[in-house]
Amino acid sequence: MTTTTKRTAITKRTASRSSAGFGAALQGGVATFMARPLVWVLVAVWLLQVVIFAYAINAAVYSQNPGSPTGTLLAGSLGVNVAHVWPLASMPTYGSFVFVLLGALAGASDYRFGTFRLILPRYASRTGLLGARIVCLAVLSVAVSALTLLTSFAASAIVSSSLKLDTGVPPVSDVLVSFALGALVVFMMTAIGFALSLVLRSLLGGFLAGFGWAIGIEVLLMRMLSPLGDWVDGVRGLLPVGSSSALIAAIGEKAGFDTAATAGLSELVSPWAAVVALIAWTVILFATAIALFRRRDV
Repeated sequence: MTTTTKRTAITKRTASRSSAGFGAALQGGVATFMARPLVWVLVAVWLLQVVIFAYAINAAVYSQNPGSPTGTLLAGSLGVNVAHVWPLASMPTYGSFVFVLLGALAGASDYRFGTFRLILPRYASRTGLLGARIVCLAVLSVAVSALTLLTSFAASAIVSSSLKLDTGVPPVSDVLVSFALGALVVFMMTAIGFALSLVLRSLLGGFLAGFGWAIGIEVLLMRMLSPLGDWVDGVRGLLPVGSSSALIAAIGEKAGFDTAATAGLSELVSPWAAVVALIAWTVILFATAIALFRRRDV
């Protein structure tokens, strides 16, 4: 064995021993997320949206003329019996910029701050590095869904009490379904920002592309094309925002209020088709991001 070969072997063994694994990547990802004020600000912004737009403004409108058709419609959405569904209706639209940006932060913030070149040599597996960040996003999505429901029930209880609305309490099983659905929708939205930010190597670029797709393409363009035929709604129902909206609409109808009138949602596809579409988009987006990151120089 030549001197050069020996040095190469020693270097490889040293690099292998010193390479950080998935646990270190997960610990670093959690620490990074916890240390970024923007993450906490974005979560707070989303919860404020729920309080202000889902409850405070609608309660103010209802109190002005409770006996009007609009007041009757709002009363059916402000009660505790639908508090597990009502805020979810805003997730695919008003919440999209928050969740897409959270995903972009996890995917490409190190491009933004120029630290990828410093940390990559520490990890033998790029898949493990990004996988740890995806796990962080999954945990964050579960936390956001739980906080959304807690905030919604608290706001609904206050509004119902002050306006003297006679409402019941939803079944625990329905609340758990809404909790799981909310986490899935948030996770899928973060996947959009995560994948696009890595593809574009830009935090801002990934956010703008993801938000532009959610609002510009799905919410505006696809709805404008709906008169062309039922097939457009079928396609829209299988896209990220459309499948989220369709599933939330189905749960809303089960809870007893007209989501098409109150939140602009509609059951474009069956609930099971929407669930499959959501899971498929989530897997495709994260897998594409990891595959591209592994093959491309950083």
